[in-house]
Amino acid sequence: MDNIWLYARQRSCPMELQRQANALYRLAAERGQTVVGFSADREDAPLFRRPGLREVFRQVRRGRIQAVLVTRLTNISHDDRLLLRLLKTMQAHRVRLEAGHTQLAYELHVHGLDRPLRRRAARFGGNLPY
Repeated sequence: MDNIWLYARQRSCPMELQRQANALYRLAAERGQTVVGFSADREDAPLFRRPGLREVFRQVRRGRIQAVLVTRLTNISHDDRLLLRLLKTMQAHRVRLEAGHTQLAYELHVHGLDRPLRRRAARFGGNLPY
């Protein structure tokens, strides 16, 4: 059973943040995953200044989790370069990113992020972070 961290972000409606959290907990339960933590960000602060996202990556680096569950890729960032940087960090720690409401592999392909992650996995003998 995977230890999973849940992450949500919403900049406008606080009720939407609660809906995301409920959906993530429900999805993790349906998948049989053990939720070890949840963090959220309400503001649209710069990526590395969001306390909720900083907590996600603190857990990634500590090795406490095997996956991070978000409702969609854009909950993390709309900036492809930053997303790639974060996904490489997850890949280095063998942590997967999972999305509840989208096909993550397809989204990464559309954003052009799957190719660099595949090259990195082949080069270092690692797994893909999704």
